[in-house]
Amino acid sequence: MADQANLNQEFTQFASSIDQIAARTSFNGISLLDANGTVTLQVGSGDRVRGYTWCGDGAGNVGPSAG
Repeated sequence: MADQANLNQEFTQFASSIDQIAARTSFNGISLLDANGTVTLQVGSGDRVRGYTWCGDGAGNVGPSAG
């Protein structure tokens, strides 16, 4: 039982560390590990895509949201 309790405590600490990393990881003020976000992209000269919404599926895949 002591081994199980120690493993559970270690797992809880790892999970907490992962949550902290996910909450603090950003680039240019954009959270990189958040599931949703809105980004304005400059494409070419004068062409602008506004309110382009991307989202992640939790498996490392990111793409435009439906709708």
